[in-house]
Amino acid sequence: MSFDPIPYDTFSAFIHFLSVFGSAMLLALIVCLIVGVITRGTKGITDVFMAIGDFFVQIFHLSCRRIWSLSVLTIRESLRQKILFVFIIFAVLFMFAGWFLSGAADRPDLQIQSYIDFVLKAISWLVIPIMLLLACWSLPEDIRLRTIHTVVTKPTYRIEIVMGRMLGFTLLGSVILLVMGTVGYIWINRQVPESAQYQLVSKVPVYGKIAFTDREGAPTTAGINVGDVWMYRSYIEGATKARAIYTFEGIDPGDAIDDKLVLQSSFEAFRTHKGNMEKGGILYQFIFVNEDKNLRVPTRPLVNKEYSENVLEVNRKIKDDDAEGGEGVELDIFDDLVDKDGNLTVEVQCLEAGQLLGMARPDLFVRTPDRAFVVGYSKAVLGIWMPMVLVIMLGVTISCFVKGPVAILTTLTVVMVGFMSKEYMNEV
Repeated sequence: MSFDPIPYDTFSAFIHFLSVFGSAMLLALIVCLIVGVITRGTKGITDVFMAIGDFFVQIFHLSCRRIWSLSVLTIRESLRQKILFVFIIFAVLFMFAGWFLSGAADRPDLQIQSYIDFVLKAISWLVIPIMLLLACWSLPEDIRLRTIHTVVTKPTYRIEIVMGRMLGFTLLGSVILLVMGTVGYIWINRQVPESAQYQLVSKVPVYGKIAFTDREGAPTTAGINVGDVWMYRSYIEGATKARAIYTFEGIDPGDAIDDKLVLQSSFEAFRTHKGNMEKGGILYQFIFVNEDKNLRVPTRPLVNKEYSENVLEVNRKIKDDDAEGGEGVELDIFDDLVDKDGNLTVEVQCLEAGQLLGMARPDLFVRTPDRAFVVGYSKAVLGIWMPMVLVIMLGVTISCFVKGPVAILTTLTVVMVGFMSKEYMNEV
């Protein structure tokens, strides 16, 4: 499972786009020429190249004023179709959502997560389907009712009509999304109690690379397999030399919060016996390692509280009781424990015999200074806006050739195939 952001190379992406687009256009040209020859003979070849020439004429004669006028007309026609009734559904959802989402027994972090999930799903499930219907039905319906003739008889090009529709629907959808996003943000802030407002932040984690050692301390590719069907986590054996080794790159004093290094973990326990349940979890500890200076600094024993956030704040100045040269040597995390390459190595050790501690790469990260909640929330809303624009572009384009129902099914198919093949595309 990959959760790392994929670096986006604009130049390589543009070159790839040109190659794919050029190949598609070449294939379309060959198909059109073959169909033209079959249906019209040699005149079909002339018609194809005349159509291509007409396309470039329209491109070079585009008018921003005409496109804007057509987009305004598109917005007015959409408003006449009572599209703003979607706000009534949106308001009803938010009026009664608090009844069903609030729970005194829920942890604040889970409660906040449920609020955010509800808002984002409500926005996406209302906005995207409506814009899909508008984009796919607009042109076919105008052609059926012959209202399109009031536009095409004016001094405007066909490509300007298509671009005007796309721009109009995009502007309308953006305004609706902005209003819903703003209302959702205010609703979330009002629903979260004041005592839990501190958790309403955008975390900025720094993830590291993970490696394992076996019970003898020898490097191994993975930890112990406990028979879990989901091969997401690997487990280390307690009270042995087994370790999970996290290496965080590029750690500097700017990553500290109030002059403290904050580590957040969410490990999973596998018990071979009941153990001491009064402690509330399995004991483990972190060990800061700097091979360059031959330093190994353990933290105090910690209790792994499952299904909750385990946050450890480590003061920048810590004492190494086992350091050479005497007891109580004071060390600086960033000056002494971060190696010369800027890497911080943290070993995780399970302290209880007969117990195992499971972890994956995202289960431990360095938490850097948080950002405002509105930053992460805005990015989430932007993540809804982008597929909305994609649906509008596809819907308007496909509706130029087929009727409304067929355009809807085709657009849905393309979008669903795209989402389902996301992992495959990332690998490619």
